[in-house]
Amino acid sequence: MSALRFSIPSLSRIPQAVGVFTQSRMVIPDLIPGTTYTLQARAIGGSTGYSDWSDPVSHMSM
Repeated sequence: MSALRFSIPSLSRIPQAVGVFTQSRMVIPDLIPGTTYTLQARAIGGSTGYSDWSDPVSHMSM
């Protein structure tokens, strides 16, 4: 399992949790076309419960 969070730099620098997913693909509803979102993911499980968040990646929604 993995967790995903994202932020919109123009609105907030604090990432908002999107949810937990078990597939290699996840659809995030209600994104605004032409808006750039910064995404991060992390694994859930193991002895600590969670891995560190990945490096942020920015992507513009379509």
